[in-house]
Amino acid sequence: MKELVSKGMAAEVVAEVNSVDPDFFVQNGVVLFQIKQIEFLKLASSGVHSGALRVASTYLGHLAASNPTLLKPLKETLVTLLRSNEDALANSTPLTILATSFQADVVFLSSPWGGPSYENVKKFTLDLLKPKDGYSIFQIARKITPNIIMFLPHNVDLCQVKELAWLSYPPLPLEIEANYVQNNLKGITAYFGNTARASRLR
Repeated sequence: MKELVSKGMAAEVVAEVNSVDPDFFVQNGVVLFQIKQIEFLKLASSGVHSGALRVASTYLGHLAASNPTLLKPLKETLVTLLRSNEDALANSTPLTILATSFQADVVFLSSPWGGPSYENVKKFTLDLLKPKDGYSIFQIARKITPNIIMFLPHNVDLCQVKELAWLSYPPLPLEIEANYVQNNLKGITAYFGNTARASRLR
């Protein structure tokens, strides 16, 4: 099992565990996150960015949405996608230009919310996202793919989120999912493009 994990063969590990105990990963989401995290890192280090992003959007993002303690490792994991572009970043290449060099099926966005103070805002507007406002970040992601997933605060201004969809050309399908932890609303996941259709099939 350890050998399979070390090789990044997460699918085989998950299948083997499920054959023994189908409920194991339901009860141990952190373990599944760690296995898929290794798969993500293997794919990213091999330059298979589309595969890595698929793992992030299918597994890592959803697991982190239901377990806030995984948000920090999720962000740290996603940063590895930029390592192959460190030279460009070191030379201050604008993200808008850098984005055109990426190819991916899905982009997962989870920008910093500005710390615990976001809870004190009645309506969290997209301009409060860091290091760039939500509109700019979304437009950068659009240069890569129209299939975008955004993880946002529970008090985000939903009208602004909807604007991201209908101001796009062509307008993008949008599905908004409320993320609860122990009956408490913790975040909002917005699915754009084909990810919106996929979210309805889950």
